[in-house]
Amino acid sequence: MVVSKRIKIPRNGVDCTQLLEYLQEHFNNTLTGEVLRFAIVEVIGEDLIVDAAIMVNDTVTKRKTGGGIHG
Repeated sequence: MVVSKRIKIPRNGVDCTQLLEYLQEHFNNTLTGEVLRFAIVEVIGEDLIVDAAIMVNDTVTKRKTGGGIHG
C-alpha cells in the first residue's frame, strides 16, 4: 500500500539527504516503510511544502490505523 502526504518542513539550509532523513523520521512516527519519492511542490516563507509517498505493508497499516478499508 502506498501512502501519500504533503508535509511542511523548515527550509533552514536543508539539503536532499537531510530532507530524506526528515521524511523518514516523520513517517516512522506513524508508519513503517520505505520512502518511494518526494518532491518540493511549494516554498512558503521559511518552509518547504513536500509531497511524499511511502510504501507500507498492509499489516502495519491495519495495526497503526485501526483497520483497513472498514476500520
